[in-house]
Amino acid sequence: MRRTDYLVIKLGSGRAYVRRDSVSRIRSVEGIIFDCDGVLIDVRGSYNRAISKSVAYILGAMTGCILPEGLISDQIIYRFRGTGGFNNDWDTVYGVLMFMLSGLPREARGRLARIIEKIGSSGSPSKRLILMRREAEKEAALRFLDKSFFSELAGKLKEFTDLLDRTGRRSVDRALAEIHGDDEDFPAFYSLIRGFLHPTEDVGR
Repeated sequence: MRRTDYLVIKLGSGRAYVRRDSVSRIRSVEGIIFDCDGVLIDVRGSYNRAISKSVAYILGAMTGCILPEGLISDQIIYRFRGTGGFNNDWDTVYGVLMFMLSGLPREARGRLARIIEKIGSSGSPSKRLILMRREAEKEAALRFLDKSFFSELAGKLKEFTDLLDRTGRRSVDRALAEIHGDDEDFPAFYSLIRGFLHPTEDVGR
């Protein structure tokens, strides 16, 4: 690394270095992922907070609700990890989201499905979530969903994790298919939300 290759930006907490040949591309960046390994003094709690905050953000965007970042407890996250299939934190986020969205009332699921069909799966995830929140906030069928509703639903996650195993996300799909097996509309709804969260995957696999 040559210092002349970088611009130096003075911040309140120190200095930031930006490669000169990257400046023109910065304006197109939609988000930044920080690799904190070896940087933070104690990262043990940060992983769980990232999971809980991600769940609250995505679930809030998909339902138009404002949810607390601590909606999912450390105990629930540990139970997911304890199955041996959720070492990838996104898989834990996926498992929680699919359980929570699958637990929506039938009318709310129908409204959510129509919004997803309207938005489609093209475009970046961040843009689709922004569009999703805008549409969800307009839906009367979703307005009664609030913190208390999702807190009650989150309380059932402990029992749900007993159905999961080392196959991770696949065990989530199997367990929810079994739980909602008597609902003939559920498979189509589940396929839609799974495709929305994983647009590049073969959702029928």
